[in-house]
Amino acid sequence: MSATDEPTTRAFFFYDPGSGRILHAVREITYGNGRASSEAELREIAERLIAQKGLDASTLSSLFITDPQLKPHRYKVDVATKRLVEEETLARRRRADGAT
Repeated sequence: MSATDEPTTRAFFFYDPGSGRILHAVREITYGNGRASSEAELREIAERLIAQKGLDASTLSSLFITDPQLKPHRYKVDVATKRLVEEETLARRRRADGAT
């Protein structure tokens, strides 16, 4: 498998700015020499879909990532660092820090 055959994962998330709970995600996996959508294109798709759910994107925070190792786990956004984390990872870190 050549380097161009490696899949690339890009994702755009809308999340609650207070809790980090992800309310909508658009994920794209591109293989080989396929054309990857730009951040703006993924945002547009996400905004259109979130509007269909009756949510106002202007009241939410957003995050764009490119991560070939993005796993099919349940995620949320750590609002302190504005990074995507597995929910279990965040819970373990909070317990380690003494937070509830």
